[in-house]
Amino acid sequence: MNTIFILDNEKLGTWYVGKINMKMNIDGYPIYRSCTQDKLNDNLYKKYINYENPYINLIFLNETYHMCHGIERWLTLLDYKIKRDSEKYDEIKKLLTAGWTANDTVDYSSIYVFNVSHSDTHKVYIDLKKNWDKYSSYNLKKSLNKINKDKQNPKFLFEQNRKKIVYKMNKGYTPKKSTLIKYNLS
Repeated sequence: MNTIFILDNEKLGTWYVGKINMKMNIDGYPIYRSCTQDKLNDNLYKKYINYENPYINLIFLNETYHMCHGIERWLTLLDYKIKRDSEKYDEIKKLLTAGWTANDTVDYSSIYVFNVSHSDTHKVYIDLKKNWDKYSSYNLKKSLNKINKDKQNPKFLFEQNRKKIVYKMNKGYTPKKSTLIKYNLS
């Protein structure tokens, strides 16, 4: 069972969808701890000492599964991405930390937890990234799961592949003659 997390905020009108693949130990139990809303918010309060009142609403979408394995791990990875590339993830940081300061007029964000079987995870994840606004009762406007438009550009892909080939050549790799011709290398 994998878990999909949907971070959204009604007043900001945005959402972000993420997932974590469940890993099991030798005994068949999940590696990541399960977490309740109270425990999660206690940990947020300890971790984010720069904010007056870090808080997140936790909402379960499954009727039968009310487990939240891996949410702390997912939030840690999301925090790492925000710190590593703050410009790219600025809107996600605003979404995550909504309502955490004393003078912030925006309500707290919510994380919807959706447990999905391994075989359905990818389909459901892609659908939620694109269409969460239709499933949500809020009037949301924008998904923060951006598809990098550079990755769709053929020139960008050509340059990236050429750089990889040059890097490998510097390490002693000898590419095929057709590869050398294709990427104008000698």
